[in-house]
Amino acid sequence: MAMTDLTEALFDRVQRKVQQYMHHPFLRACQIRQTVSRFHFDTAWAILQAAGFSAAESQPILEAVLLLHQGLAIHDTVEEHTGTARQLVVLAGDYDSSRYYWVLARSGHPGLLPALCEAVVQINEAKMMLHGDGGSVPPEQARELWVTVHGALLFALADHVGLSNDAKRQVRALVEAFALDAEVRRLRGPRGFSFRQAHEWMADALERYVHLPKHAVVEPLYSLLIDYLVGMKRWMEKQTFAEGNR
Repeated sequence: MAMTDLTEALFDRVQRKVQQYMHHPFLRACQIRQTVSRFHFDTAWAILQAAGFSAAESQPILEAVLLLHQGLAIHDTVEEHTGTARQLVVLAGDYDSSRYYWVLARSGHPGLLPALCEAVVQINEAKMMLHGDGGSVPPEQARELWVTVHGALLFALADHVGLSNDAKRQVRALVEAFALDAEVRRLRGPRGFSFRQAHEWMADALERYVHLPKHAVVEPLYSLLIDYLVGMKRWMEKQTFAEGNR
């Protein structure tokens, strides 16, 4: 099976299982719908591949990490709801998080638990700083905090499986690009910078990693990173031209 086919088949299996874990008749009846982050799947799977894990070995770990991620991420959508639905969104996140412990216990990797717990603490601290004081965090600090929000679980996984420093830098670059995407494309969090600045950061990152020495390249993380940066650069170029910033 080609790697692309293997990845898609694994994503389908993981997504199906995570949706089963998140399913609750009452939440469904109230139209509280949840999704699985494709970015976090792709990056976590690349981390596990780089560490030598097979698809079968990776699946329960991916299920646990993605379930926990969704349990945290759905809390960020609370403002989109009102009344009973608002409280149900909070409860849905708590429900996902409680199910995650059971899933992780079955994964055969209990040592991952303390690492992920510490990551959750970091994520919640970052969110408190972002949303405290009326969202007046300086742009550069805000960007670092969003990297923590989106990446702490992935960084914990990379540490747990013993990735090299080169590999960890590529994981971080992926998360930085995703965090920028989340702020600019979906306008989440305090922006404080223009499309031009975002485009320049992306172009600089692409230039830096395209010329990475061979000994520092860690697959499949490197290919995933380059594909993501190229896609974001093209999108930002279109937006920059559309806004008349270039």
